[in-house]
Amino acid sequence: MDAQRRKLFRRIFFDLKSIWLHGPQPTSLQIGEINPEEFNTWSSVALAWGWTARVARSCEAAIRLSDDGFDEEAIPLLRSATEHAMWLWWISKDGGKVVETLQRKQAASLQTLMKAQEIGWALDSPTLATIEEIISQASERHKELDNFGRLSHLAKRYPEDLGNLYQGWLIETQVSHPTIQSSSGYFEAIPDSHPDGPGFRLTRKSSSQQNNVAAKSVIAFHVALTAFSVVASLDNYYSPKLKKIEDQVSQI
Repeated sequence: MDAQRRKLFRRIFFDLKSIWLHGPQPTSLQIGEINPEEFNTWSSVALAWGWTARVARSCEAAIRLSDDGFDEEAIPLLRSATEHAMWLWWISKDGGKVVETLQRKQAASLQTLMKAQEIGWALDSPTLATIEEIISQASERHKELDNFGRLSHLAKRYPEDLGNLYQGWLIETQVSHPTIQSSSGYFEAIPDSHPDGPGFRLTRKSSSQQNNVAAKSVIAFHVALTAFSVVASLDNYYSPKLKKIEDQVSQI
């Protein structure tokens, strides 16, 4: 991707950010005696807002890292933003039911944390009580959706909307954990035929240039805002603005 296109995508990202910053916030609701479904629907709006903010800030952080030459180190942020955007899409489809899926995932994670006391430090009594209370709040309702907590299954459910994002997430995963790929940007193999070979030329700065951090950020943030607008019932504000962004991207 040439420098001019990178600048264009960077500008589009900050146009998206401006749309979000100047947009209306979801209406606050007073919670009275309502049933669990209504409570989860209300909760999903706040959840979607938080995830959208996470995508916005993670993408901006990745772009600013890229500006300073930290393209390789920006990838885990893009991976996180992509995953949050995909789950935002899910919550725009299944609404409050996803909240209960998240509660079960949280309960399972906390149970793992408690079990880890066997090989680590012991949690204090107040912390254990809080964890046990959170675990107890998880229910088995809508358990049939748990399968979609895996991104591969979610992408297969919405291939036209999430298929490409999932592929991008898989690529970013290759360098977001300790892997051969995550180290390869910091050394260069010297072949046998070279006078100094065989061996390695080591660097403290990654030699690889991603060059598409801003483009990936635009895609993730656009998906996030599209989904958020549905969850928060703000389509009237977002849809025409996001359509203009789509048109700009298609011309690059």
